[in-house]
Amino acid sequence: ATFYELVTASTGDSKVLRNRFPLAGASDKHPSSDGWKPMFMLDLIVKDMELAHELAATHGVASEMTDTALAQFKRGQELGHGKLDYSAVFLVKRPQAR
Repeated sequence: ATFYELVTASTGDSKVLRNRFPLAGASDKHPSSDGWKPMFMLDLIVKDMELAHELAATHGVASEMTDTALAQFKRGQELGHGKLDYSAVFLVKRPQAR
């Protein structure tokens, strides 16, 4: 909660931080404080990112960052988090946070 307060009061503030902070307890509105209740499911972001990857490949555009992110989101699906909010990809790195 202290870290969240510091960052949101500084240049590190962002809409994503205010809506998707991955540690429970900083704010009741974050998915992490509500059992990762989906605002936008991980399954849907994987679908959209796969479409973006295919479009880039069709036009010969490299998509290394998309590939890296997509791998993490797919790992989240493998761990059973597909129906959770996409911010639950945090659980790929910190499974004990659930």
